[in-house]
Amino acid sequence: MGMLINKIDFYTLNLPSNLHRVLEEEGGWESEEFLPFFIDVDLVEGESEDGDLLFSFQFSPSGEEFEELNRIISSRGFDENGYGWTEFLMNEIEKLDQYLIEDLGVDPEAETCSIVTTSRASFEKLLSYLTKVFQELI
Repeated sequence: MGMLINKIDFYTLNLPSNLHRVLEEEGGWESEEFLPFFIDVDLVEGESEDGDLLFSFQFSPSGEEFEELNRIISSRGFDENGYGWTEFLMNEIEKLDQYLIEDLGVDPEAETCSIVTTSRASFEKLLSYLTKVFQELI
Protein backbone atom coordinates (compact mmCIF):
# COMPACT_ATOMS: atom_id res chain seq x y z
CA MET A 1 0.00 0.00 0.00
CA GLY A 2 2.77 2.43 0.99
CA MET A 3 4.30 2.24 -2.45
CA LEU A 4 1.21 3.86 -3.94
CA ILE A 5 1.79 7.08 -2.05
CA ASN A 6 4.80 7.90 -4.18
CA LYS A 7 2.64 7.60 -7.30
CA ILE A 8 0.26 10.32 -6.17
CA ASP A 9 0.38 13.43 -8.30
CA PHE A 10 -1.34 16.20 -6.40
CA TYR A 11 -0.87 18.47 -9.36
CA THR A 12 -3.76 16.72 -11.10
CA LEU A 13 -6.15 18.20 -8.53
CA ASN A 14 -9.15 19.75 -10.21
CA LEU A 15 -10.54 22.60 -8.19
CA PRO A 16 -14.10 23.48 -9.23
CA SER A 17 -14.16 26.29 -11.79
CA ASN A 18 -16.93 27.94 -9.76
CA LEU A 19 -15.01 27.45 -6.50
CA HIS A 20 -16.21 30.66 -4.88
CA ARG A 21 -19.86 29.84 -5.50
CA VAL A 22 -19.43 26.29 -4.21
CA LEU A 23 -17.83 27.68 -1.04
CA GLU A 24 -20.56 30.27 -0.54
CA GLU A 25 -23.23 27.58 -0.89
CA GLU A 26 -21.52 24.71 0.92
CA GLY A 27 -19.12 26.56 3.23
CA GLY A 28 -16.23 24.38 2.08
CA TRP A 29 -14.95 22.02 -0.58
CA GLU A 30 -12.82 18.94 -0.15
CA SER A 31 -11.20 16.38 -2.36
CA GLU A 32 -10.78 12.79 -1.27
CA GLU A 33 -9.24 11.81 -4.58
CA PHE A 34 -5.77 11.57 -2.97
CA LEU A 35 -6.61 9.61 0.17
CA PRO A 36 -4.97 9.23 2.67
CA PHE A 37 -4.32 12.93 1.97
CA PHE A 38 -7.11 15.47 2.34
CA ILE A 39 -7.27 18.67 0.37
CA ASP A 40 -9.77 21.27 1.57
CA VAL A 41 -10.74 24.78 0.61
CA ASP A 42 -12.74 26.89 3.04
CA LEU A 43 -14.11 30.39 3.12
CA VAL A 44 -12.55 32.30 5.99
CA GLU A 45 -13.16 35.67 7.52
CA GLY A 46 -10.49 38.23 6.91
CA GLU A 47 -8.91 40.08 4.08
CA SER A 48 -5.88 38.89 2.25
CA GLU A 49 -4.68 39.98 -1.15
CA ASP A 50 -6.11 36.77 -2.54
CA GLY A 51 -9.47 37.14 -0.88
CA ASP A 52 -10.99 34.93 1.72
CA LEU A 53 -10.04 31.40 0.79
CA LEU A 54 -8.05 29.01 2.93
CA PHE A 55 -6.45 26.09 1.09
CA SER A 56 -5.27 23.20 3.22
CA PHE A 57 -3.34 19.98 2.75
CA GLN A 58 -3.63 17.47 5.59
CA PHE A 59 -2.98 13.89 6.47
CA SER A 60 -2.58 11.62 9.45
CA PRO A 61 0.75 9.76 9.31
CA SER A 62 -0.44 7.11 11.78
CA GLY A 63 -2.01 4.86 9.14
CA GLU A 64 -0.27 1.69 8.03
CA GLU A 65 0.31 3.16 4.56
CA PHE A 66 2.80 5.53 6.23
CA GLU A 67 4.85 2.86 8.03
CA GLU A 68 7.63 2.83 5.46
CA LEU A 69 7.61 6.62 5.02
CA ASN A 70 7.68 7.09 8.80
CA ARG A 71 10.81 4.94 9.00
CA ILE A 72 12.41 7.08 6.29
CA ILE A 73 11.69 10.44 7.93
CA SER A 74 12.61 9.04 11.34
CA SER A 75 16.00 8.01 9.96
CA ARG A 76 16.44 11.66 8.92
CA GLY A 77 15.78 12.86 12.46
CA PHE A 78 12.08 13.77 12.32
CA ASP A 79 9.33 12.52 14.61
CA GLU A 80 6.88 10.02 13.13
CA ASN A 81 3.86 12.21 13.84
CA GLY A 82 2.04 15.27 12.57
CA TYR A 83 4.63 17.65 14.04
CA GLY A 84 7.57 15.76 12.56
CA TRP A 85 5.95 15.45 9.15
CA THR A 86 5.03 19.14 9.06
CA GLU A 87 8.60 20.10 9.95
CA PHE A 88 10.03 17.65 7.40
CA LEU A 89 7.78 18.83 4.56
CA MET A 90 8.36 22.51 5.31
CA ASN A 91 12.13 21.89 5.30
CA GLU A 92 11.91 20.13 1.96
CA ILE A 93 9.70 22.84 0.45
CA GLU A 94 12.07 25.54 1.69
CA LYS A 95 14.93 23.84 -0.17
CA LEU A 96 12.85 23.96 -3.36
CA ASP A 97 11.42 27.47 -2.94
CA GLN A 98 12.47 29.60 0.01
CA TYR A 99 9.93 32.32 -0.89
CA LEU A 100 6.93 30.00 -0.89
CA ILE A 101 7.49 29.25 2.81
CA GLU A 102 6.52 32.85 3.66
CA ASP A 103 3.09 32.21 2.14
CA LEU A 104 2.41 28.98 4.01
CA GLY A 105 1.04 28.40 7.48
CA VAL A 106 1.18 25.21 9.50
CA ASP A 107 -1.27 23.83 12.03
CA PRO A 108 0.10 20.44 13.04
CA GLU A 109 -1.16 18.21 15.81
CA ALA A 110 0.28 14.92 17.02
CA GLU A 111 -2.07 13.03 14.71
CA THR A 112 -2.20 15.47 11.80
CA CYS A 113 0.19 17.16 9.41
CA SER A 114 -1.41 20.35 8.13
CA ILE A 115 -0.11 23.02 5.74
CA VAL A 116 -2.31 25.94 4.74
CA THR A 117 -2.25 29.07 2.59
CA THR A 118 -4.68 31.76 1.48
CA SER A 119 -3.15 31.96 -1.98
CA ARG A 120 -4.37 29.69 -4.75
CA ALA A 121 -1.14 30.19 -6.71
CA SER A 122 0.92 29.27 -3.66
CA PHE A 123 -1.27 26.23 -3.03
CA GLU A 124 -0.75 25.02 -6.59
CA LYS A 125 3.02 25.44 -6.14
CA LEU A 126 2.83 23.63 -2.81
CA LEU A 127 1.05 20.68 -4.42
CA SER A 128 3.65 20.40 -7.16
CA TYR A 129 6.48 20.43 -4.58
CA LEU A 130 4.69 17.90 -2.34
CA THR A 131 4.31 15.60 -5.35
CA LYS A 132 8.07 15.83 -5.90
CA VAL A 133 8.93 15.29 -2.21
CA PHE A 134 6.72 12.23 -1.82
CA GLN A 135 7.85 10.72 -5.13
CA GLU A 136 11.49 11.09 -4.11
CA LEU A 137 11.05 9.77 -0.58
CA ILE A 138 10.77 6.12 -1.58
